[in-house]
Amino acid sequence: MIFDVVKKRLACLAWLSALLVALMASGASAQDNMLWSVEDGVGSKLFLYGSIHMATPDTYPLPAIVEQAFANSVNLVVEADVTDPGMTDSMLKILTGGEATYLKSGKDLWSDIGPSMSEGLKACAGSHGLPVDLFTQLKPWLAAVTLEAVRLKALGYDENLGLDRHFLVEAKEKGIGVYELESMEEQMGIFTSMTEKESKLFLQASVLECESGPEEIHKLIDVWRRGDLEGFEAIYFQVYKEYPELSTVLDKVIFDRNDRMHERLQRYLVPGQTSFVVIGAAHMVGSRGLPEKFRAQGMKVTRY
Repeated sequence: MIFDVVKKRLACLAWLSALLVALMASGASAQDNMLWSVEDGVGSKLFLYGSIHMATPDTYPLPAIVEQAFANSVNLVVEADVTDPGMTDSMLKILTGGEATYLKSGKDLWSDIGPSMSEGLKACAGSHGLPVDLFTQLKPWLAAVTLEAVRLKALGYDENLGLDRHFLVEAKEKGIGVYELESMEEQMGIFTSMTEKESKLFLQASVLECESGPEEIHKLIDVWRRGDLEGFEAIYFQVYKEYPELSTVLDKVIFDRNDRMHERLQRYLVPGQTSFVVIGAAHMVGSRGLPEKFRAQGMKVTRY
């Protein structure tokens, strides 16, 4: 028993030494990553990492402190397992489900959303080489998702380089536990359950973001890389602050999910275990973000 304790402490000291060397070598400073730890005082620990779901090759290698936190964990917790072979089938089933994704016969998107938003959507689609006819029968929420994905693709961002996928591949190679906070069906349900008004507001937000130009996306990724929480929050939520009527969509897509994920993460606070949690960075920032929710719960929250 004593020998085991000594071994664990020596391993801990070796890990800390290696980490300090890596930090000095890389020139990294404290609190320049979207990484937090959450501890409950009885030996349970979560690392919370705010990620991006689509990235570019120069995103890697990730900071040593992030990879070391993952290496020191026995579980990986993600929003949804995007490497699951059944995920594509699930998405296709939802997207070809009819009423949830496509407008009823005799209706079209352009008359549904009106001339002003139609003009904005057509301009954004055209600037990215998308035929506007592609959107004609889509419900507004699906038009928004399509527009956003194409914009990021056009700027060189690839879902295959997303950080959740990166850690999922590593976790499965290591053979450690992988757990989902949300199923793909649940994530898609956030959109398919939108009311007609919410669906149009969501599209409005996407068109407004598109009209702000590609510079805003590059700025957002830059502040993410630097761990600039205030900068990330300001850019990501800018449209919603300028147009308060969009707040109901923000609640549904971000803040309501924060509440659910915070509740579900409680099950991974297991004494003696450390889990690495990868969640979109937008869920980490601000007073309603996950780190602050854990802090309000009385947990010890440390920023790296």
